[in-house]
Amino acid sequence: MKKMLAMLAMAFAVGAAAEDVLVKEFELNLDKDRYVYAAKDQGVKNSFKDGVFTVEVVRNVTPATNPSNIQFWTVSTTPLKAGTTYRADLTVKANKAVNIQTFIMLNGAPYSSLVNRELGLKAGEPAQVSLQFTPKEEITKPYRMPCLFLGFAAPGTVFEISGAKLYEVK
Repeated sequence: MKKMLAMLAMAFAVGAAAEDVLVKEFELNLDKDRYVYAAKDQGVKNSFKDGVFTVEVVRNVTPATNPSNIQFWTVSTTPLKAGTTYRADLTVKANKAVNIQTFIMLNGAPYSSLVNRELGLKAGEPAQVSLQFTPKEEITKPYRMPCLFLGFAAPGTVFEISGAKLYEVK
C-alpha cells in the first residue's frame, strides 16, 4: 500500500510539473491592437462587452469565394522561442452555421502562417479552438494571434470571440 501511495504521489508530481505555462492572455477589446478588416463592398459592425468581442457581418457580396474578405485579428509582440511548443486557445461562436479559418500568422509581408486550421461552426454552439505550433526560428516580429478569416459568412452572421490565451506547452 505504501508503495502504491508513493507511486501515485510521484505520478501526481510529474503531472503537476508538466502543466502548460500561460504566456499571454489577450484582451479582446476595441483598442488599436485589435482589428476587423472588411474588403471593399463588405460591411461589418464590431462591439465588445463582458470579455466578448463581437463581429456582425452586415454585407458580404462574395461569401462563397474569399474567406479573407472579412478578418479579425489581434496583434502580439510577445517573442516566441525557436523549438518551443506553444498552444493558442480561444472560443468562437456564431449564430449561423459557417466555416472559418483560424491562424497564427506574421503581421507583415510575407504574412507567413505559423499554424492554421479550418473550423466548421454550428449555429449557436461555442467552439473551443486550440492551435498548437513550434516555431522553427525565434519570432520577434509582430504576429496575429488569433487571426480569423470570416469571409464565408452570410450577412446577418454574428461571431463572438473570447478567451484568447497563449500557452507554452510543457
